[in-house]
Amino acid sequence: MNQLRRKGMELFEAVEKAGLVRLRPVLMTALTTILGLFPLSLGIGESGRAGRRWRRSVMGGLAVGTVLTLLVVPVIYIVTEQSGQKVKAFMARKFGAKTA
Repeated sequence: MNQLRRKGMELFEAVEKAGLVRLRPVLMTALTTILGLFPLSLGIGESGRAGRRWRRSVMGGLAVGTVLTLLVVPVIYIVTEQSGQKVKAFMARKFGAKTA
């Protein structure tokens, strides 16, 4: 997102494009790990019962991490960028500083 912004792209356009670029690799990585752990998390057999809980925890953590990566991080980026722009504008008015 930062690289696209430095090239002059608008905030929402940069976030959208960066999200589309990162969507496939993030989903592929998370889904392959989650689907790979799924049969093990069923706990079939004596050895399968031993690590059933941690496998489910890893699956849940990956799912939550994926949602955070794809949805929450871009929203936080937008909020901080807009807040930074407001602070720069305020400082320019207050102290006559040049904005970048």
